[in-house]
Amino acid sequence: MQVYAFNKNQNRVFVEAAEQASDYSCLECGQTVRKRGGLHKQLHFYHLHPETSCRLNGKSAEHIAIQRYLKNLLGETCEEEVAFPHIGRIADIVWFSKNLIFEVQCSPITADEVRARIADYEKAGFQVIWILHEAEFCKKRVSASTLWLQNHTHYFAENDFLSTPAIYDFCPVILRQKRLGSFLKRPIDLSQIQKRKRVKTVASLPTYMHKRVELWNYFVSGDLLEAIENNELHIFDEANQFEASFSGNKTQEKSSLTEKLLQPFFRLFKSIYYYLIEQSTR
Repeated sequence: MQVYAFNKNQNRVFVEAAEQASDYSCLECGQTVRKRGGLHKQLHFYHLHPETSCRLNGKSAEHIAIQRYLKNLLGETCEEEVAFPHIGRIADIVWFSKNLIFEVQCSPITADEVRARIADYEKAGFQVIWILHEAEFCKKRVSASTLWLQNHTHYFAENDFLSTPAIYDFCPVILRQKRLGSFLKRPIDLSQIQKRKRVKTVASLPTYMHKRVELWNYFVSGDLLEAIENNELHIFDEANQFEASFSGNKTQEKSSLTEKLLQPFFRLFKSIYYYLIEQSTR
């Protein structure tokens, strides 16, 4: 699914301006696409003969809805589905005046692909902000790509975005690739974005908030970095307490496990010690 395609003159055409039953070509793979949708379904172009490798063809209804939401939020200063032929990429949303790209991700992705996209767009002079669909990226078992993205600016789209269009930020507590808890879910306004100066650390923050403070390039209205910029550190007390209590339990469990493993050796040394004492008193 996509909302832009080329006409026979190789001009970009928005789906609402396209003619029903007319042939257009995909921006990425060049295959024939046609207009579909209407009153009860998001308008989009679909492939007559889908290419499995075409990323545009793989976009879901949720992906298109999030993309359209961003376009409407940011207005005329941005464009959808912009091709960068020299790096072989098509960006979901490009905010040219701020040199920003919004990448919407609703399906699984590898950490290598995340790194590759960021590197490619940086070569083209753009920073990337990721919008992750919570159905895929808020699972209890945390994927390698989700872990890697903790180091890079990202936010989340509601699970049922088609009926509840909202993008938000939250504070995760993650240990050994497991999401133990989520705190401080806050709606954000991506149209109000500011570049920030990185600092080394801020005391009394949950683990993954330290990474944001040190590594994220931007903050937006309503997000947790804005709260830190405004010195509202007290809001993290519950997350800190939860993380500290869990870490304490894990340390205690580790100590108990170590003791269990060493018990046979303690018994052996104890037996040898008493044997030697007995022999010395004879």
